Amino acid sequence: MLWRSDRVKRKDILYLFLSQPHQTMTLKDSIEAEIDELEEDNLDELYELVKRFAETKAQKKPGILSKLKQIKIQAPEDFAANVDLYLSNEKKCK
Repeated sequence: MLWRSDRVKRKDILYLFLSQPHQTMTLKDSIEAEIDELEEDNLDELYELVKRFAETKAQKKPGILSKLKQIKIQAPEDFAANVDLYLSNEKKCK
């Protein structure tokens, strides 16, 4: 053991460990490490998979205005001008 052979106490080792900046692996680092373990033959397949994944994430969702454009209202021609009359049942839809 290190602390017996070098006459270093456990608390000194703990102090050295805690005082050093730690490098933690990010998720990206973990992914890169896994890729590094792959054989060269599998990289083409992985590339296609990653490319398709990125393309699906890049597709934009339709905004609220494009969704509103798709709404179709079946109403009389004067509905917008007389909406209050239709809502109060003074005028009836035919």
